[in-house]
Amino acid sequence: MANDKKPTQLGTSATLIYQPVGTRDNVTITNEGKDIAYIGQSSVTTATGLPLWPGDHITLNRVPMAIYGVGAASSGAPFVTVVAGVS
Repeated sequence: MANDKKPTQLGTSATLIYQPVGTRDNVTITNEGKDIAYIGQSSVTTATGLPLWPGDHITLNRVPMAIYGVGAASSGAPFVTVVAGVS
């Protein structure tokens, strides 16, 4: 699964971005959209998630659980496209 990149379109409901496959991978999430993405657990909202600005990315090391995201609702659905890559 190394270097797999899976685009995910985010709206106002929490959407799965990354699902671990038994090992603790390093995951890089990139916001390729025009609005802010918010990442977190399955209950993530724009109020509780970690903001990821357009064009920004974050690398999370040894991720043991699923990562979800929602998009800011300023520009029509889908609001944000994020790409999660595993290394």
